[in-house]
Amino acid sequence: MKTGRMVGIAAVAALVLISMATQASAVSVELTSGSSVVKIDPETSDGVFDWTIMGTSHLAQQWFWIRTDASELYNDREYSIDEISAPSISQPTANIVELTYDDESIEVVVRYVLVGGPGLFAADLAEVITITNNTDIEIEVDFFQYSDFDLGGTDPDGVVDITGGHTATQADLIAGFTLSETVVGRNPELSEVAVYDATLVKLQDGDVDDLDGSTHLDGPADLTWAFQWQERAILPGEALVIGKDKLIEAVPEPAGLGMVGLALLALRKRRK
Repeated sequence: MKTGRMVGIAAVAALVLISMATQASAVSVELTSGSSVVKIDPETSDGVFDWTIMGTSHLAQQWFWIRTDASELYNDREYSIDEISAPSISQPTANIVELTYDDESIEVVVRYVLVGGPGLFAADLAEVITITNNTDIEIEVDFFQYSDFDLGGTDPDGVVDITGGHTATQADLIAGFTLSETVVGRNPELSEVAVYDATLVKLQDGDVDDLDGSTHLDGPADLTWAFQWQERAILPGEALVIGKDKLIEAVPEPAGLGMVGLALLALRKRRK
């Protein structure tokens, strides 16, 4: 679906330029576009907890954690970004939202644009994350994204692959859906593919953890994956900007199923 991908990447570029007025915090956020709905809990690590396309939910959780090397500044474990502060939420249109977390030392802004077509089993979600250092010293930041997709609304997934250090591909060929997420700026240093909830435990425990660097796992199982931007130096007053685009689409029948299966098989052979 090249058109959807180009729309998503264009949306990521546009997001960098978006300036939106701050509104009061709310308990939940809902994005809508065509036949697609995304739901976000910005006040807990549940984060983006639902992505429904044509009545089918494909996502259980996707959210962000942060750690720094600065004394007494989120340095003793990984912190869900909602622990930085209560969110400020701005939603100028039904399909665009900006979430801001700011404790006057660290500011994390997450911007989303949802693009879903009417009557299509496909949708695109573009994101830009901006991490600003508001201290008077240089800091190193480790930033994590955790993802638990249940394609087709079911837990067992077929396969997850991280390729090129920047693209996650997940497939459930029985349910008939694929997911791809591509980092379009500032590639992560580490990734991790695991069975639920091994990675989530790392992020939520009381000590410092890094991802294990794994890039491939076969199901059937409830598979999860994560990215880590590792030890990124940010000067005082400057920011680290990460752009990403994710696409969920149905596998065409019947020829498309064979094409996707062959593509996944080729990926596995290349790894071997």
